[in-house]
Amino acid sequence: MTLPPLDGQGLLPVGRHATDPQELHDVFVDGAPSHKSLREDLLAAYLVWSVRVHQCFGPGRVWLGDTFATHWVEDPALRVCFFPAQPMMAENALTSGDSAMGLLTLEDVIYSTPSPGGHINQMKAVGGMLDASLGIDELATDVDLLMSLVVGRRPGRPPLAAVTGYCELRI
Repeated sequence: MTLPPLDGQGLLPVGRHATDPQELHDVFVDGAPSHKSLREDLLAAYLVWSVRVHQCFGPGRVWLGDTFATHWVEDPALRVCFFPAQPMMAENALTSGDSAMGLLTLEDVIYSTPSPGGHINQMKAVGGMLDASLGIDELATDVDLLMSLVVGRRPGRPPLAAVTGYCELRI
């Protein structure tokens, strides 16, 4: 697989681009001008997450945005969306009481332990490193728009929002 070259602003050209973990490492970790340690950690978190997602939800495709769509985004969480090949298998995993929910970003979490309990606005997967969602084909166009938007800081320049491409991997 070969990702197209990044443009002059360090962005992946618009569109969905098939890739694999080695190419992600080559382009967005080794090839990045900065934050290599953070990018290495995010890729490692993704790899662990993808193995567990495959175990719980079965095969499918993953879309990756943010840090693995450009060289200048510095978000400490990687945006990922998993589209299961067998949606019923994913639905069963989520309703079975298994640990599948821990693989997704959860909103408005209320907990009772540790005492005295409380509320968390958002709890991301893999120790906060992945902003993970479960996609359905009927909403793929909406997810496409979300994955194509990046907001970030570039060294010595003001924050920038841009439309970019994103990566797709099969698991």
